[in-house]
Amino acid sequence: MVFLADFATVVPWLLAGISAIVVALAGAVAHLWRQNSQVFKSQIDQREVRIKALEASEKKDKAEIEDLKKRVQILELERERLDARFLHFKSSHDACPLPVWFKDRDGTMLSCNRAYETVFLKPRGYCLEDYLGKQDKDVWPPAIAQKFEENDRKVLDSGEVHDQTEMVENRHGVLVAVRIIKYPRRLLGVSEPVGVAGMAIVEDLKGLAFNSHE
Repeated sequence: MVFLADFATVVPWLLAGISAIVVALAGAVAHLWRQNSQVFKSQIDQREVRIKALEASEKKDKAEIEDLKKRVQILELERERLDARFLHFKSSHDACPLPVWFKDRDGTMLSCNRAYETVFLKPRGYCLEDYLGKQDKDVWPPAIAQKFEENDRKVLDSGEVHDQTEMVENRHGVLVAVRIIKYPRRLLGVSEPVGVAGMAIVEDLKGLAFNSHE
């Protein structure tokens, strides 16, 4: 009987202890859950931010790609127009009895007619293929080429027509003064010159010193 009485006394204490332990464990679990929930929420938020950033970056990349495609299309159309203009320039100036030519802004010869070849190139052992796509220094002596480039630059910088005399070399290495008219070439709707065009005013091609043996 004494044992039962003692057990009856201990049971409430045990139950109270167990209850306290359960409450403590529940509190700890709840605390851990809150902490983990916050961590999980933070990680989810960060992932959502990254996803949105990636989506925004993807949209930006797609927009940039589309913009680049449009620019490429515009450049291709512009190239086709330029090719057509160069072809027109060549066909319309090949029949001209005066030497004419067209260079880009860097001084590369884009087009020159047969009269230029006849008057300035062939007597000195050159042909159109030696000049097209190249620069003055490739077919003219250094001093003459440098002067050509300086005068071209003046036309580009001023945007105006220049009527001047330039010294050129004939087949015998003799310097000959030739009247040259240079002017800026522009595309429709573009104010900045895309190159320099020129024309040599030669009154008597047959009697020009380039073909003379004197």
